[in-house]
Amino acid sequence: SLSRGRKALEKSDYDSAIREFTKVTEQSTDPSLISESSRFLADIYIAQKKDYKMGLKYLDVSINTSANALSSRESMKRKAAVLFHHLSRYDEAIPLYVRLLGSDQLSPAETGEYRLNLAKSYFLLSQFQQARIEAQRVLKDSEDPQHRDRASKLIADTYISGDGDGKDAAEQYKKIMGDIQDVETKKDMALNLALWLEQKEKYKEAFTVLENLNLKEDEFIAAKMKQLDRLYLLQTRRPK
Repeated sequence: SLSRGRKALEKSDYDSAIREFTKVTEQSTDPSLISESSRFLADIYIAQKKDYKMGLKYLDVSINTSANALSSRESMKRKAAVLFHHLSRYDEAIPLYVRLLGSDQLSPAETGEYRLNLAKSYFLLSQFQQARIEAQRVLKDSEDPQHRDRASKLIADTYISGDGDGKDAAEQYKKIMGDIQDVETKKDMALNLALWLEQKEKYKEAFTVLENLNLKEDEFIAAKMKQLDRLYLLQTRRPK
């Protein structure tokens, strides 16, 4: 059944491949065959069927039946990615990323990416202090400019999120934004800060943040600046 499943897979006959690999997982008593078939099933469900819950099911089978540390780790990487990117189950992704980051078998690129995903998971669960700690580790350990910019942005975002009510939140954000190299990342950060300031009715400050980008040719930025300018004028005309 394993060989028939592979042949079906080579022909892109995914339904037949699923049937054959499923037979192996249900009928075989050999853990290595069960693990291998489960990895194939997980790949098909994730990449072809976009059925991430079924993919997760077979990744778990693969992890639990694999006697090969490398294969088990690869399945764990896939599981973490599915939980983080596709199912938004960040509380379950966290322990997997912690476990993966405890390995000495990761490349620098993987280490940076997994650390960022861990930090983002904490952020999305409103655990901002822990998110900052992990993002700061990326800044300490990674030389990848993209990883460093993403980590800096994440740290800045914690200041204007749930625990960002302090007076210096905007200043902290601006300070970090000034060190960002990537133009698109800096633009996204400026928009985030401007929207946060707008919510606090600090329209003039929000306008200035966007003005400093020097992107008036950007239609969205220009329209937002006009809106903020109008809001500021209305605010100054309010009766005291």
